[in-house]
Amino acid sequence: MHTFKTKDDVLTLLIHLGYLAYDATEKEAFIPNREILGKFETAMSVSGWTDRGNNQTAMVKTFN
Repeated sequence: MHTFKTKDDVLTLLIHLGYLAYDATEKEAFIPNREILGKFETAMSVSGWTDRGNNQTAMVKTFN
């Protein structure tokens, strides 16, 4: 079991697993395909989290 210390640790794992992709030019992680985006939207709606930002591009702006 690995302990994640920062949000970057979690995002890096999700990129390595293929759930996220990374655009080095824009320095943004994003959901790379519609299937995963659909699962993300379902998870967010079930959890009751309504503030999802810009759902159309599904960008996760981190990695400064």
